[in-house]
Amino acid sequence: HHGGVFRIGGLVVAVLACLQISIYAEAKFHVPYDWWGVREPDIRVHHEPAHQPLLRGLWVTTERNAVYDRITEIIRRETRPGESIMIFPQTPIFYLLADRPPMGRAVVYWFDFLPDNLAQEEKRRLEGKPPALILLMDLPEIVWTEHEKAFRGGRPSAQRGIVEQIQRMEEQGSYRQIATIPLEARYQFRILKHK
Repeated sequence: HHGGVFRIGGLVVAVLACLQISIYAEAKFHVPYDWWGVREPDIRVHHEPAHQPLLRGLWVTTERNAVYDRITEIIRRETRPGESIMIFPQTPIFYLLADRPPMGRAVVYWFDFLPDNLAQEEKRRLEGKPPALILLMDLPEIVWTEHEKAFRGGRPSAQRGIVEQIQRMEEQGSYRQIATIPLEARYQFRILKHK
């Protein structure tokens, strides 16, 4: 004879499972995104429809809307259609929002996404045919070292070579900074225009 799900043991398990699911759902609604200190607030408040036409149907914070709008406007204003740009390391949405092609084959330069040999190839491409504009997110050193520990056994990543090349080109006067856009307390986007 089977007592069914409504026996006391089954009922306790069902209640505990529902409670656990509720706790996880509440946590995810409260902090839907947290990446190295870049956090999104509670999804049930502080959001508005995205302004950019390609983001129609999405709701974002007022602050994110302002970042998307400002960066997109600067890229469109400072480059011509068809001119390539570089977005380093991991916000490829701006290629689409600004309708500008990437500099090379890589679209995302993130540590666990772009292998060293392709990152070195992109560095050479940057040296040989610089893009009209670079959108560079400044990353704290801890982000670099922790990713290198996790994905390269502590060895420096080839992405460092890309940033070093950008810095050299800036020092040599090939690029000038035209805007700085804060993202969070620890992060900012720098927009560099080729002279």
